[in-house]
Amino acid sequence: MLTEDYRPETIDGIVGQDHVKPKIEEYLRRGEIPNLLFAGDPGLGKTTTAIALAKELYGDEWRDFFKELNASDERGIDVVRDQIKEFAKSGWKEGDRLIFLDEADSLTSEAQAALRRTMEKHSSTCKYILSCNYSGQIIDAIQSRCAVFRFKAVPDDQMKEHLMWIADMENMEVTHGAFDAIIRYAKGDVRKAVTSLDALYIGEVLEADEVVRVLPIADQEDVVNLLNMCSVGQFNQALDMADEMIKEKGTTTRNIIEEIHNVVWDTSLDDRNKVNILEMAGQTDFAVTEGATERVQMAALLGRIVEETN
Repeated sequence: MLTEDYRPETIDGIVGQDHVKPKIEEYLRRGEIPNLLFAGDPGLGKTTTAIALAKELYGDEWRDFFKELNASDERGIDVVRDQIKEFAKSGWKEGDRLIFLDEADSLTSEAQAALRRTMEKHSSTCKYILSCNYSGQIIDAIQSRCAVFRFKAVPDDQMKEHLMWIADMENMEVTHGAFDAIIRYAKGDVRKAVTSLDALYIGEVLEADEVVRVLPIADQEDVVNLLNMCSVGQFNQALDMADEMIKEKGTTTRNIIEEIHNVVWDTSLDDRNKVNILEMAGQTDFAVTEGATERVQMAALLGRIVEETN
């Protein structure tokens, strides 16, 4: 898979996270790695950063000094007692061990308390990297023992540069529109973007239309036309276009709502109109999520946008 083939080997090669990389590189220069806590959404590079750090710290023998565990597989206290504690005890001062605990926010409170004691007892021979989606679910006693880094969504320009580099290395023919559509779908998630590129490319030129047809996103141009129709009072035409997007192109009401959120800022409407449209879209999204009929909700949303803009 491309996600593994092009996983960065060094801290400098990580996509985005420009606020994290300089500090990690400084730790490596000093040869002093504190306990680390990486927080952020999936696919932003938390695991990649941990592995790259281990490779730069230990070289070719990094696997002998690095242990990776996923807390979502084993959430209880036994994983701390049986695996983490034993690995930590096997270290020695001249060759510290490094434990990477992914999805640490899945650990029970009892397991986190045991982990805190293990971190304290074996601090001289073992360092810890914890990753989580929600740092608030990690107890304060652990957070206070870690340098906390919050990973952010990768900017679109850096994401596109990375995808274009992979496409070039793999001799893929991909249009700029296709890259842009994948990036809209990924929302800053590098893994999702690379996986989508891998899945969509089948040896022919990958166009934006194909990306929109396969991935659960709405065509941006269609949504702009939808809003333009509403802004001049063409409710029936707008509803027909929405029906076509849903029936012919496989778009969902939620996809259209999401794209409305993306494009409404670029319209010529005043700020009050934009805010009201976003509020309407949010209410419609909630109604659909709760099980309301999608076409009825779509028609109601378009009708309210017509009223708001006329």
